[in-house]
Amino acid sequence: MFVGKTLRNRYKILKVLGSGGFGDTYLAQDTDLPGNPTCVVKQLKPKDTSPNVLPIAKSLFEREAEYLYKLGNAHSQIPKLFAHFEENNEFFLVQEFVEGHSLAEEIPIGKRLSESATTTLLMEILEVLSFVHQNNVIHRDIKLANLMRRQQDGKIVLIDFGAVKDITALGTDSQGHTDVTVSIGSPGYMPSEQARGKPRLSSDVYAVGMIGIQALTGIAPDSLQEDANTGEILWRDRVEVSNPFAEVLQKMVFYHFSQRYKSAIEALQAVQTLCATNINNNIAPTEVIAYPSSAANSSPTIITNTNRATIPESSPTTPQTPTKPQTPDTTPHVTVSAPRQSFPSFQPVVWIVLTGFISVSAAIATAMLLPKLTNRSADNNPQTEVTKTVTTSPTSSPSPETPEPIETATSTPEPPPVVATSNPIMASFGAIARSPSTQAKGYSWNFTSQKEAETRALSECESTSKSGDCQVLMWTKNACMSLAESPNGSAGAGWSAEQAAAETTAKQVCQQYKGTDCTITRTICLPYQQ
Repeated sequence: MFVGKTLRNRYKILKVLGSGGFGDTYLAQDTDLPGNPTCVVKQLKPKDTSPNVLPIAKSLFEREAEYLYKLGNAHSQIPKLFAHFEENNEFFLVQEFVEGHSLAEEIPIGKRLSESATTTLLMEILEVLSFVHQNNVIHRDIKLANLMRRQQDGKIVLIDFGAVKDITALGTDSQGHTDVTVSIGSPGYMPSEQARGKPRLSSDVYAVGMIGIQALTGIAPDSLQEDANTGEILWRDRVEVSNPFAEVLQKMVFYHFSQRYKSAIEALQAVQTLCATNINNNIAPTEVIAYPSSAANSSPTIITNTNRATIPESSPTTPQTPTKPQTPDTTPHVTVSAPRQSFPSFQPVVWIVLTGFISVSAAIATAMLLPKLTNRSADNNPQTEVTKTVTTSPTSSPSPETPEPIETATSTPEPPPVVATSNPIMASFGAIARSPSTQAKGYSWNFTSQKEAETRALSECESTSKSGDCQVLMWTKNACMSLAESPNGSAGAGWSAEQAAAETTAKQVCQQYKGTDCTITRTICLPYQQ
């Protein structure tokens, strides 16, 4: 144990973060840098220290350190490698410290996620793993404990690559040959070919698929039964999911690697295609997914869709009755989220600016509707909907249900009434919820009321966050809603009949609340007629 010691006259060991058969992991301080920033020191101990093993271990160590250095410097969701060195026949890696929590804490055994939340989880994991596979590197130890939810931005960070563990597994067989004597991986997440010491890129895909099954069923992978004849995992009877989703997940976990997706790149494309499919013939929103520019050069290409007729993702709950297109409501339903330590409440001046943004968007949407109102029938007696604004303080913990909207003096003027037609059009409500402490999000769409949409969005957010502080940022009806986020934790939401206008408003609101480099992280457009 090295607690209290200083390695290389630089890295002061503070405490043990973890310990296992391959070595120990420590939290340390870099005493050479201003402020003594924290870092992670990993100690790798070869189980065989005979003279013929150590040179091979050193060669492997240098090679794998080079891989980790390249990957960490090229992708923001892989820890950077700061240093590597050998001392007393032991090998050490010094890596970036990721502040956050592991997905093993976020999704404990027994907890079950919805199909929608599981789809989002798979995409998050596969996006960063695709970059690893593009570099022809196999992680070999994908599991919940090796996936961190970074506190700063809520993104998943891939840690603890299994490749470096080859060094600790080196040994000499009865004939004097030096080789890896144990398989690298974790029971339940490790497919058969990896257990035999012959991992492939598709072995990582298998592990991600098992994470998906665990998230859906709440059952640990090593507790699931297998077919005695085929070796296939028996999971379909444990949870009700749509057939298209089940087929994608099954292809990730087939017993034989030749039947699986060949890499995370293929698996990601399959999940993205699934999200762009009309599942169960249910009308879902058009969704445009954008990612921060910091990862734009390293992340795999994201399939986006700007055609409002396509459906990128399954409904996050039991399929609703398909909703028909509807002229967008001109009622603003926007609030914002900001770091709770810096912005304890809405400031009057900023609120006035925010109201100005909303008023402009509402005015544009109203102008678009005026030509459709000229054919009003004298027999029509439409009800005018009172314009209301939902405001959620970014600092207060929300109640289980978002309070009813309260009319304010700064509300947008009442829009012209929408005229009823001979074929009544059903409303389609959606909402966005967010945790200011963990930046976890929840989304909903295709609900028949504001309350249902808000409740579902809060539920999706809390299933990931577990913070108890998820709050509804906005709700909308038959229009586009957009979320913008900043690396410093600020966020803003906007809505409009048009995607571009919704995204512009979201960015502006984010910036008003001290957000820097505000980036659109999600846009959802509910079906409507132009």
